Amino acid sequence: MLALVACTKNVNTISGEISGLAVGDKIYVMLEPASPERRMLDSVIITEAGQFSLEIPESDAMLALIIVASDFKDVAPQHTNLLLEGFDDITLSGAIANLDSIKISGGIYDNKAFNEIQDLKSKSQNLSREGYILFLKKDKTEQEELMAKQLTADAMALGSALDSLGLGFIKGNPDKAYSAELMNFMARLRESDIEKYEALFLTLSPRVQQTAKGKNIQQTIKNIKATQVGAIAPNFTATDITGKTVSLSDFKGRYVLLDFWATWCGPCINALPELLEFYNQTKGEDIAIIGVSLDGANGEARWRGMVEQKGMNWVQILDSKELGIVEQYAVMSIPTVLLINPAGEIIERGHPNLVMAKAKDVVGE
Repeated sequence: MLALVACTKNVNTISGEISGLAVGDKIYVMLEPASPERRMLDSVIITEAGQFSLEIPESDAMLALIIVASDFKDVAPQHTNLLLEGFDDITLSGAIANLDSIKISGGIYDNKAFNEIQDLKSKSQNLSREGYILFLKKDKTEQEELMAKQLTADAMALGSALDSLGLGFIKGNPDKAYSAELMNFMARLRESDIEKYEALFLTLSPRVQQTAKGKNIQQTIKNIKATQVGAIAPNFTATDITGKTVSLSDFKGRYVLLDFWATWCGPCINALPELLEFYNQTKGEDIAIIGVSLDGANGEARWRGMVEQKGMNWVQILDSKELGIVEQYAVMSIPTVLLINPAGEIIERGHPNLVMAKAKDVVGE
């Protein structure tokens, strides 16, 4: 009698047919590209035009496939992200010239609910991008100004629908790593009710809680609890836009508005006129403003230009992975503003509309 032994797959096989992929091109595989712990896993040199195949032992993680042309001096690297859920055969098909529309099958990509969420996320991101492009346009008409605001509002509305779909997926799939991926982007729930957010996280299976995203969520929950209303604001030290070293503790004894923003954030720019007015009206009083930008090193010139152009003459800091102020304060969406009292206690946190109202009250006391 023959004994039948079940074979358990313990690698992800990733293969693709990508037009435009040439012999000699190289594909690098990076693990968790958005994480500080990102690292290169593997690479493969293309030996047959348009085709590749590789095996990855990692699972339950986000990868980036980075395509570097053999003549890299003339062609910028292209990349596409790939989510691994368990072990499976993953197939990619499309064109190197349009990796954003590449077709992926196998693994989580065969899940209907996953694809619905990804489609909605793509639509929301496209609306945000269109709104930002229009916002940056010089000499906008009044109609274009309104359109930019409407595109941003539409993107936020889709974000709410996305949260609803994501919540349904998480509750129905506690043992899928993608559930942790979704939770990582649920800023509204995280900001509005950290206890409910943590309770949702604890419904995930122990395996999922220990994935890279799961561990990230645990750290985020810890940071939020340390920076929510009622907590003492953690100190940080940085070099500001003028080259001066500043610490949050330098402002003890004064109220502080800690404003997290970026030049590419439409809602941040929409909130700027009120902040500028508040700054000009309260100069010399016992309240300081500290701006923390998420523009990063690549956006430094744009950041400096906007600060000068708009007259944002309060303390301005450009955050970085080394500084980690955004992570320290668990800021997952912008604009986010915190109001800190003279004793260093956080007394308000949230959207500028909410926090500015509180700031005006305390200044007027």
